[in-house]
Amino acid sequence: MEKFAPELRSLIHHGPQRLQDAKAFKAAVQDCDMLITSFTLATKAILKLPATHRLALTGTPVENRLLDLWSIFNFLNPGYLGKEAQFRKMFELPIQKHGSRTQSAALKKLVEPFILRRLKTDKSIIQDLPDKVEQKLYCNLTREQASLYEAIVKEVEQEIDEGDDFGDAAEVEANLQSSPPVFAG
Repeated sequence: MEKFAPELRSLIHHGPQRLQDAKAFKAAVQDCDMLITSFTLATKAILKLPATHRLALTGTPVENRLLDLWSIFNFLNPGYLGKEAQFRKMFELPIQKHGSRTQSAALKKLVEPFILRRLKTDKSIIQDLPDKVEQKLYCNLTREQASLYEAIVKEVEQEIDEGDDFGDAAEVEANLQSSPPVFAG
């Protein structure tokens, strides 16, 4: 922001130094043009924020979880990729569980026009990117952590297996057609 939009007033709401008091927070955001926070802090309340323009900066949502991509698009343009359950049935399950290239291509076609992405192979920006530094640190889960992790894995697998209750593809397609993208820059 300092480089490309120095006239904007921003507030970083992250970490232990963030404003904890609701009144102080509300007063502080009244004087800023942009609030910078983490996805974890934002939660579902972010969908209720009134905004003329919305922008999401993220790392690699497609490479992480497809549902993260849906969540980002649902913030930017609610309904564009359908409801969460519809998205799971139409894209997440076929792509992640069955490796569907057809659905992967269809999803890419829907989101690609709205994603600005730079690649390390792009010669015009390669000078700006530092060398990749990778450090692997391994740690074992405690028994309690391992038990909780296993329970979550089983729950997610069950949800994926029961994915047939998420509506039909025609309903998702109709929803996508009736919700034209509304993005402003």
